[in-house]
Amino acid sequence: MVEIFKTDVCNTQEAADVVTALKHLLPLHKINFDLQDCDKVLRIEGVGIINHVIIETVIGKGFQCKLLN
Repeated sequence: MVEIFKTDVCNTQEAADVVTALKHLLPLHKINFDLQDCDKVLRIEGVGIINHVIIETVIGKGFQCKLLN
């Protein structure tokens, strides 16, 4: 399963902070950002992704986040 989220994360330090927080929740998942994309895409790959938990975690770090279809 792969989920793609649109964010407003701007730089690698912010991305690393978000990835660290998400890795605590999803340690076996592959998590990365494409900051070159206009949507500052957060990509999560793995089994058992719960979208609202991802969104709440990113928002809790001070960023916008919504699921891309």
